[in-house]
Amino acid sequence: MAEWERAVRAIPAATLLDPAELRNRIPLLFDRVLDLVEGRPTSPGSDMPDRHAAERLQEGFNLEQVGWEYWALRSTLFRLNAEEGGRLAPEALVLLNDVIDQALVRAVARFHELRTRLLEALERISCEGLLDEPPALDAFLHRLLLVILESTEAVDTAVLFLSTHGRLVLRAAVGIEQELEGKFSLAIGEGFAGKVAENKRALFTPSAETDPLVRNPALRMAGVKALYGVPLVYGNEVIGVLKMGSRTRSDFSLEDRQILRSAAERTEAGYSGRS
Repeated sequence: MAEWERAVRAIPAATLLDPAELRNRIPLLFDRVLDLVEGRPTSPGSDMPDRHAAERLQEGFNLEQVGWEYWALRSTLFRLNAEEGGRLAPEALVLLNDVIDQALVRAVARFHELRTRLLEALERISCEGLLDEPPALDAFLHRLLLVILESTEAVDTAVLFLSTHGRLVLRAAVGIEQELEGKFSLAIGEGFAGKVAENKRALFTPSAETDPLVRNPALRMAGVKALYGVPLVYGNEVIGVLKMGSRTRSDFSLEDRQILRSAAERTEAGYSGRS
């Protein structure tokens, strides 16, 4: 791992990562290689390359840099084997090559798929605009929430709260909570959205239907699992909260979280343009 890490540190995106972030899921790949080479059973359906690719996308790697990681892994293993006098048998080297190639193909395919989906979602978000009239604002908010719902893999509800006189009012919603528009509100610090606003940072729960912090009965009745919210901040003031929920997942992917954060940034920019 130390030899591989030294090689990968040449990648610009890797220079700012701490050792744990840089190593990511590579140790799992090492374990799989070792199992194959030593004839132990392994899990051919491992999602390690897929998750590794998603995390590298979040950390700012490009496709070439992801490929470089696997090249560095192969180069390091072969060089160390040569320095040890070629202890691996030819058939073991073939297995080693195969497992690295398989991981590389999966990682590259997943990275490309996620990056394409993320860019398409961000382009749709960036195309949305804010006008001055309140009806136009409501239309914009609904379009933005629809982008989130349609661009993410497992979102069943997307909601935007706006701060009004010290309370968070559910201003726009798509999915499960749509009927609560204008009828549901929370004090700052109250409930899930209230905590997001109070702390001015993202919040996540894997089980909204059982989390005592969640006050909206619609989420409990619908059996919502994952719930993720981010604050909308203009200057130093919290102007609202954007959140999404899923009935089928207990967590959101990194790219789905990025889409929500990007939508929040677009809303903040729109608010700034109207001020």
